[in-house]
Amino acid sequence: MCLKAIDTRRDDQMPICLIPMKDILCTNVNCGLKIKHSISAIERMFEFLPESSTAFQQKPYVCPMCKHLEIADVPSNPVKADPDEQPLTSGKCEYLVAIECDGKDCLHQIRAFATMERNVEIFEVEEQMKEWSGGGATCVLHHHPRYPFVLKAVMELASI
Repeated sequence: MCLKAIDTRRDDQMPICLIPMKDILCTNVNCGLKIKHSISAIERMFEFLPESSTAFQQKPYVCPMCKHLEIADVPSNPVKADPDEQPLTSGKCEYLVAIECDGKDCLHQIRAFATMERNVEIFEVEEQMKEWSGGGATCVLHHHPRYPFVLKAVMELASI
């Protein structure tokens, strides 16, 4: 949806595309930032998570600032769009990243929501995962991530 906004620095109109977004709060006590993410990517992510995640509106989340992996609550209300604000995730891409759990012979994965550069290659995702910390997220059988994190798959959800 594109909205027309008036640029007060010039006396003309310019179209500004505002992407519907929600704030997700990083649960890391040393970070705690609210970061805007596209609603379309969040909704698409829920398609790949267990029903309990959708029911509780929670998902495994990697904060793009502190790189902490944890379960994050997804608010029900979108944030009001501000055409003058540049979201922290602007110019990036939101991905579903499947991570191996530590359960012996477990066939399930931990599917986390992560923001990274556009068009990343598998080896680049694996490199970025080396910076991730935490591990409060679990697979459907409640196994924690294998550490160091092991990438099983990556899929683009949306570009911002």
